[in-house]
Amino acid sequence: MTIRLAGSQPSRGAYSGAVTIQGESTSLRVPYLCMVSDNTGGDMVPVLGGDGFAGVPGEKGFLLAFKLIDRFGVPVRNAAVRFRVVSGGGLIERGDATTDVFGIAAAVVDLGPRAGEQQFSADAAGLTIDFYGRAQP
Repeated sequence: MTIRLAGSQPSRGAYSGAVTIQGESTSLRVPYLCMVSDNTGGDMVPVLGGDGFAGVPGEKGFLLAFKLIDRFGVPVRNAAVRFRVVSGGGLIERGDATTDVFGIAAAVVDLGPRAGEQQFSADAAGLTIDFYGRAQP
């Protein structure tokens, strides 16, 4: 059995429903969800490093990542991204310049040279997400 969605793309939003498949003695209800993005950032969700991270001063290679979604919860693709060091003297080794097809962008960061709070942030689509950590001896 093949079910196809045909025609022009619907307007932005989320569409749901169910298809009922009827057999000789049973029927099966199969739910569906179709989401069409407006490709405008509505929220940033932490994927890695958002719950806080800890290491020793100067430790290298922490991965931070977020997902950019629109108001319908659909990933926003190809949005420009800028990662920044906010406090703690850390370093951004490398960071994605745009979100991928899943709305995700990531950066590899190093902690600063002294013990204490570490903060990095990412900007995309007019939104900002902060990543907090700590360097401890």
